[in-house]
Amino acid sequence: MKYVFLFLVLTALLRAQPGQPASLASVEVRPYADTFAGADIGAKTNAAFETCKQSAGTCVVKILPEQSYRFTTTIRIPATNAILDCGGSILSFQGTGDAILVSPGPGQPPFLSGGIRNCTVLGNANPRANGIHQQSRVGFLYDRVAVRDFMGADSSGIWWENVAGSATSPGWNEQDVVRKVDIGNCTKSFRMSRNTGTDSFEYDRIEDLHLDLMDGQTGLSLEGNGTPGSASLMHGEISVRANVNASGQGAKVIAVTNGARIEGSVLNVLAEQTSGSAASYGLYVDASSSVYASGNYFVANLKTFHGGSGGSVVMLPTLNPVTGSIHFEPASGVIQQRHCKFDLGPASATFWLASYGGTEVNCDFQVLARNTDNTNPEVDAQGRGAAPVSVIYADGKSKSVGIGPGFSENAPPGATLAVSGSTQLGTKGTLITKLARYDAVFSPAAVPANSCAAQTFSVAGIEAGDVVLAVNTPRSDPGLAIAGFSAPSAGQISINFCNVSSRSVPPAAQQMYNIVVLR
Repeated sequence: MKYVFLFLVLTALLRAQPGQPASLASVEVRPYADTFAGADIGAKTNAAFETCKQSAGTCVVKILPEQSYRFTTTIRIPATNAILDCGGSILSFQGTGDAILVSPGPGQPPFLSGGIRNCTVLGNANPRANGIHQQSRVGFLYDRVAVRDFMGADSSGIWWENVAGSATSPGWNEQDVVRKVDIGNCTKSFRMSRNTGTDSFEYDRIEDLHLDLMDGQTGLSLEGNGTPGSASLMHGEISVRANVNASGQGAKVIAVTNGARIEGSVLNVLAEQTSGSAASYGLYVDASSSVYASGNYFVANLKTFHGGSGGSVVMLPTLNPVTGSIHFEPASGVIQQRHCKFDLGPASATFWLASYGGTEVNCDFQVLARNTDNTNPEVDAQGRGAAPVSVIYADGKSKSVGIGPGFSENAPPGATLAVSGSTQLGTKGTLITKLARYDAVFSPAAVPANSCAAQTFSVAGIEAGDVVLAVNTPRSDPGLAIAGFSAPSAGQISINFCNVSSRSVPPAAQQMYNIVVLR
């Protein structure tokens, strides 16, 4: 092997410009790893890495393109800047443990630690077999990678694990990039967990992750160690597309559990349960975990779940760059070309709700205080504490707005607008604090012929200064009319009866009068 290394060094020296030092920024092992000694492609690839990692710069080990291999020896990508390029070949793992192990490192910048590209890794049903196991790695790239069929009870397609740091290992998985990765039929497709390392999965960028999930399987699984905040996917970007085929146990596209949190990140989810009727979840957050992210969340035939009084889910809407408003399109159980959209200011209108004929699913919008709903799981709002009582809502189907305890598809709001405080119509309008109707039973005294007489009655709720707009009599008495009314004091109304006939007229006794007042 020393002759191979010498050849690489001489090649670099010959390529260097006169007067310039030789550069070994990228060292590729040639010929392919297949030509190295070893029992299988795993052992041969490890031998190639042992040769390559002795050189400065990036170590690139290539496998003969477009081949199929069966192997049991774990491929170990060293802690140096190392790349495994499978050239589109298929690696079928027949053993236990990890098919590929990405060793911890580097401990110091620059954090460009290599990657895996152009690989398809197939698994088995061994209880603890994993496709790619990455431990505390910074700046690692996955590009055009497919992992399938790791179906053991404790298996994962890709597993990022935070293990204890050292002089050569940071103790976290950060700044890693997933680009065009497909994972299918794995007990856990993409697992992120904390072991002896820190909680941090910060600044990771999962650009394009596609998942195929079967019964009982989990897609992206973020797992803490039981303490809230013990595994943190923060300041990252996650884009997940998923198909769920579950008819028995159900499946979870994203699961945040055991004290984990997604926070300050962009989360984009597009998922559909394409077959099976088992209850499955687009986003599952248990009682000790939380999600606080912006982005788009669109799922069909899937539920969004939060696990009770401890867990929470907050999805922030996105900003409309044209209007400067906050734009939100809610998750729907049915993929529709026309669905509800909401915009909140600042351009032209502070609130806008669009509906298309009332045929949409879940066409409603609610704004409520945090931590409000624990006893009413049917209400769309999520949080914790007592049942919500101060929800501002708008419903495009029933064309109603109001303030109330929230609503759901099974319990739509009443078509009532309730305003607490004052209302002003127009820039020069007067503030209105009350518009009310009162019903009261009166027995007025007789009114003399050709005269008017004001009579005072008690009405609970009337306030001094109320403007009486109308008083409706229960019936018409010949020659008798109401010619005015006022609220002279609290709890009192004065009605002026006029008799235009030539005889005394007593209004009918014990009749219900309707009174409308404005304040």
